[in-house]
Amino acid sequence: MSIFSRVFFVCAVLSGVLLHGAEFPPRQKPLPVAEFYKHFEQVPTGRDMGPKFSPGVYLGTAGSGSEYNSLTLGWGASGVLWSKPAAIVYIRENRFSFKYFEKYPVFVLSWYTKKDMQAVLKIFGRKSGRDTDKEKLSGFTPVETPDGGVTYLQAQKVVICRKMLRQRVPAEFLPEKLRPGLGRDGLVHIQYTGEVLSVWVRKKAEARVSSEAERELKAVLLRNLKGMQDKNLELALTDIDEGPIKENNKRMMQMLFDRYDLTYKILDFKVISADKDTAVIEVTQETRKINGPAFGDNVSTALHTLKKRPSGWKFAGSKIKSIKML
Repeated sequence: MSIFSRVFFVCAVLSGVLLHGAEFPPRQKPLPVAEFYKHFEQVPTGRDMGPKFSPGVYLGTAGSGSEYNSLTLGWGASGVLWSKPAAIVYIRENRFSFKYFEKYPVFVLSWYTKKDMQAVLKIFGRKSGRDTDKEKLSGFTPVETPDGGVTYLQAQKVVICRKMLRQRVPAEFLPEKLRPGLGRDGLVHIQYTGEVLSVWVRKKAEARVSSEAERELKAVLLRNLKGMQDKNLELALTDIDEGPIKENNKRMMQMLFDRYDLTYKILDFKVISADKDTAVIEVTQETRKINGPAFGDNVSTALHTLKKRPSGWKFAGSKIKSIKML
């Protein structure tokens, strides 16, 4: 691992210095389950799961924090099996998600607002995880769920299930009008019946981040960026949390200032979540070299975690979502 990838991301990516050929995970690592609890609250499951499965298309996700995939689902049912609330989904054998539904015991179903349905249909519904980073294209933020599954912070409703029955649905069992399209290649659907472990909805009390908090967080980002642009070490370090993380950044920033002249441009900024103690922001930034040795101009997107200290918001950690070399 290069020295650049071992330091705080505000230094490594906000400075834009990344080595050519650096490898990044093809899929975004989900946020920890603690973030899930901040955004969702559990509601009673009940014996009648029918209302949970309407209206229309939803997402099914199988896997774990280390590997997962999501796809759109339209077929489904709910009810009671073996005295347990149950959800039924159907996955065709040629879908990329099939191997994850086969491998992992937990799958997660999620529903979205009309605003997010365009991404659900156009990206999760039309593109394959074999060759597409759906999270990057959609802007959806994956997060671990209780019981080890994965879903997205944008969800409005989440149903967590554990497989308890698997069975094949041969093509001859399909309605006649579906057989020409779905039955001609000999592949079948697999029916997964899962025990509904829990049902979650977005917290009613979760309001939009206040405009004041958004302004404060953006000001911190811009101040850090100005320190990097002006090669002002004191200013660049002002908003980085105390401790080893600050010392590491101090050494790295000084090295960068000595070697490079860089220019920076914020392309997008959004607050993912914020409470009185912790905030998560998503930043897309363009970084280009003016002078210096070999360097990869890039556009990067990252999630930055900030902690509220007596002196204000401080960068405490960062995670790469994507990077594109220019």
